[in-house]
Amino acid sequence: EAARAGEHGRGFAVVADEVRKLADKSASSTKEVSELVHEIQRTVHETSGAMDTSNQEVQKGVERTRQAGEAMRQILNSVVSVHERVIEISNSANEMTGFVSHMLDSVENVRGVVDENQAAAQRMEDGAREVDEAMHQIASVSEENSAAVEEVSAAAEEMHAQVEEVSRAAQSLSDLAVELQQAVIKLSVSKKAGRTARGASFNGRIQFVKKQYGEAAYQRVLSHLPFAVRETLAKNLDANGEYPREHLETLTDAIRKELSNGSDDILREMAAFRAQADLTGNMAQYFRAGDPSFVMHKVDLILRHNWGGDVPVHIKDLGPAHMLIQVEKVGKIPREACTYNNPGWFEGAIRLAGGIPTVKKTRCIYDGDPYCEYDVKWEMAKK
Repeated sequence: EAARAGEHGRGFAVVADEVRKLADKSASSTKEVSELVHEIQRTVHETSGAMDTSNQEVQKGVERTRQAGEAMRQILNSVVSVHERVIEISNSANEMTGFVSHMLDSVENVRGVVDENQAAAQRMEDGAREVDEAMHQIASVSEENSAAVEEVSAAAEEMHAQVEEVSRAAQSLSDLAVELQQAVIKLSVSKKAGRTARGASFNGRIQFVKKQYGEAAYQRVLSHLPFAVRETLAKNLDANGEYPREHLETLTDAIRKELSNGSDDILREMAAFRAQADLTGNMAQYFRAGDPSFVMHKVDLILRHNWGGDVPVHIKDLGPAHMLIQVEKVGKIPREACTYNNPGWFEGAIRLAGGIPTVKKTRCIYDGDPYCEYDVKWEMAKK
């Protein structure tokens, strides 16, 4: 059986050799036992005749008997050991039988997979043949379409030239429209900055408080106002109407006191809110979504709307998203307009156009400079 098992049976051959050696030892021991038995028989025969005369010979016989018993115990132990080895060999043979059966099943599975792969390869070969035929057909059709493509390309180039010409004309009209807007504003806007305020400013502050802080907060702000101001706010305010500027300043102080503990930071927040209201309302023509630069280059027109006069504004481009804006002094400009209103409005406009603004005031007319200067830059927010 070990020889038929091949390489896996080498361990069995070793066990079989040990069994053979044990058998040889058992045969030798058996022979010795046989000889001892004959010797004992002879000794017993001799002893029975000489028992009375030789006690010493009896003692020798007893010793020989003891030795024979020891030999028999050794033989028994050898037989038990051989039996245990035989059981181990039988168990190993059973395990080997199970392993061989599992290997046969695996081989059968592999054979099935090979058959399926051969069938798939045949199908792929047939498909490749069909694709090759289709490619030849496509090549012939492509040659026929080549001439048509060239004609379409020529037409596309001609259309592109026409589109560029229309685009230039549209840009020219856009520039002309801006110039006309500027001229109209110069003629139509009242030059009363510092003496009157538009209703749009009142409405902007009221909407800011209600939307950002709630109706209850607006009622608390009203409680800080004199009767005359409350009476003005109780009416429907005309966005283009003129109202006492001191009323607007009183409303601003009440908002600052009630909602910001007297801090001027809320003025910047309020200006940013107003920018978004302006650019989605009566100043929508100055706004273009996704283009903060378009808005910021219309600041001169926007400030004329807000301040009600011809406001000299100089814009210096420092980069694609970086500029300096210089606003000259016109009449009596409140300090908060320079410090909070303008930068806040710029920030709100840039955010509405999709940018992340950084606005710093670098010069101020209240510090003796001829104009207020703002360093304005932004990054586009990631979508």
